[in-house]
Amino acid sequence: MTDLNHISYNKEISFIELLINLWNFKKVFFYILVPLIILSFFFDTFIPKKSKNIFRLQHPFKINLDVYPAESTLSSVVLYNLGSMNIQNINIRDQKISIDFYSSYFKPRLMSKKFLIEFAEMNNDKYNLVEYINKNNVSVLRERERFKFSLILPDHESNSEFVMEYLNYVKEITINSFRLDVLRHLDKELKTILYDMDRVYQILENKNDSNNIFKENINIIMTLYDSRKIQLEQNITFFINLKSDLGQDWILDDTTKIILNEKFYKVIKYLLPVILSLIFYLFYVFIKLAKQDKKH
Repeated sequence: MTDLNHISYNKEISFIELLINLWNFKKVFFYILVPLIILSFFFDTFIPKKSKNIFRLQHPFKINLDVYPAESTLSSVVLYNLGSMNIQNINIRDQKISIDFYSSYFKPRLMSKKFLIEFAEMNNDKYNLVEYINKNNVSVLRERERFKFSLILPDHESNSEFVMEYLNYVKEITINSFRLDVLRHLDKELKTILYDMDRVYQILENKNDSNNIFKENINIIMTLYDSRKIQLEQNITFFINLKSDLGQDWILDDTTKIILNEKFYKVIKYLLPVILSLIFYLFYVFIKLAKQDKKH
């Protein structure tokens, strides 16, 4: 019984001595903590961080409105089922070609790595991002929220400017490509209408019929053709003069920045120095206690 009591007494004394030494050497804890905190702040400035730069575009309908001219209600000329008028050689039909500028032109180019690299190479002296984009396979990503996109870049104050300039770059090359495609289509459609108008005039010249209804129908058709011809010519002029900036801002909100793994960086910066200081401090106190035991 005596031996057990002696062991219990020694353990109690050791715990008390530990508490006493922890209090006596409390300054040592701060001597360890302060340099570690300074080092953590120092290393934090050299740890490369990434930021997600988020921007939200206008609704696609609004963007499409910016690049399409107004359509006439007389834009379609329906000429079939008029066999009695002997105009079977007229080519135009009630055809609609739908071109979605936002989905077919703008968004694919905006999210294309190829266009992002081209822009980065053109501005590498200013932003120095070509190597990073190639190495990390960076491209514009679509966020869960509708019409929101993001671009992950090394954290820098110039990221917002880079995103805006890239958006304008995509807008310019996209509108130029869109303009050329639409002009080719409009030119083809205008040639078809001119051909059909010529055919109608030939029919009218070769028709010796004094049927007033026939002449009225021909005049209606020619009125529709004239209207469509004027519309096409106006549209061609519109697209030839279409400016790449359109004078419109397609960004609904300013770009916002989120530091990736920000919590992890805060743990390293603030919590880790405290934990390491406690570990080193306890080692120091245990070493002191061990030296005291040897003296006794």
